[in-house]
Amino acid sequence: MILLTGHGALGESFSTLTSCDIISSRQLSAGQMETLLAQYNVIIHNAANLNPTGPQEAVDDNFLLTKRLIDTAYKVRPDVRFVYLSSMSFLKEEKEYLDIGSMTDYSFSKYLAEVYCIRHPLKKVNVVRCSTIFYSDEKRDGLSKLIYDAVKSGAITLINNGNAKRDFIPVEIVAGYLHKIILREISAKVLTLASANAVSFATVAECLKKRLPSLTIQNKPMDGVKQVLSDFSDSSIKEIGEIDFILEDFIDKYIAAIQS
Repeated sequence: MILLTGHGALGESFSTLTSCDIISSRQLSAGQMETLLAQYNVIIHNAANLNPTGPQEAVDDNFLLTKRLIDTAYKVRPDVRFVYLSSMSFLKEEKEYLDIGSMTDYSFSKYLAEVYCIRHPLKKVNVVRCSTIFYSDEKRDGLSKLIYDAVKSGAITLINNGNAKRDFIPVEIVAGYLHKIILREISAKVLTLASANAVSFATVAECLKKRLPSLTIQNKPMDGVKQVLSDFSDSSIKEIGEIDFILEDFIDKYIAAIQS
């Protein structure tokens, strides 16, 4: 049996692939958590507070909850497969952490949780980081917002000519990789889910222009734009088993959904 600790787009996508339960454990007592976790042989901890009000809330919601979950799982079912959905926010490079002092409250709390999971005595642990997820939801990510604006208003604005790059991966593909991970033994504890093919926003704009010929593309110069990590290797997806996808197909699907 499979348990996911968080609802949302990823949970919904994963639930279309296999039978699973999605149950929040944040408010459970110690006894309730023990009873719950003892029922499952796979736990995917995907719940997170993305916008904590400060360091205490970030640590409570993202680190301490993770600690409670993995410690309890180890106590009641030491053979469980524990998959932790980590973050890219605390990375300088794919295999290098940022200096702790430069981390946000959110990224620091996720960093603590990742390191705790990596060092935990539970045998079957995988820490999973995802590149920039494309949710097909304008409220969730920049690519979706760009597409939504292009369809709805017929105009988009690129920052610095759209030179910034992202490694976009649709949420459905992330769910597919998670499904693969729980079905096989993976030697690497830390896994990076990415296409290993960064795409600039300028390239996305060109793609949208082909589909929406009347689209107006404007530029806004801006200094001090925060760089987002977009250069990833394909070593993890090769070990898991690569899922081929074409980003443009998912863009077309989202355009159609907006238009309908």
